[in-house]
Amino acid sequence: MPQLLTDPPPLLFLFACIIYTLAIVSLRNLHKGDRYQDRILAVGCAVGIAGAIISQDPFQELKGYLVWFGFLALVASAGFHRLLRLRLDPDVDKEGRGESVEVRRGKEEKNVGTKRGW
Repeated sequence: MPQLLTDPPPLLFLFACIIYTLAIVSLRNLHKGDRYQDRILAVGCAVGIAGAIISQDPFQELKGYLVWFGFLALVASAGFHRLLRLRLDPDVDKEGRGESVEVRRGKEEKNVGTKRGW
C-alpha cells in the first residue's frame, strides 16, 4: 500500500475523519426510525475491534477495521430494513415511500406523513 494510505499526514487524517463523521451522521439521521441501528453499529464496531486484535499490528490496523466495519454495519442495517419494508409492505413504491395520509378538518388540510410507519 502507498505510504499516504498507511500513514497519512495529520491534516489529511483530520479531513478524512470529518468526511467520515458527516457520512455516518447523515446515514444515521436518514434511518433514525431504525430502533436496532445502534445495536447493529455496536456489533460492527466490536467485529472491527476483534479483527484488529487478531491482526499483526493491532494499534495500526484498529483505525481501518473499526471505520470500515462500523460503516458496513450501518449500510447493511439500512439495506436489510429497506428489503424488509419492501417485502412486508406492498404499498411502498420503488423509492421507498408509502402512500400519503392526509387529515382534513373543516377547510384545513394537513399532510401528516405516510402509512408505512417505519
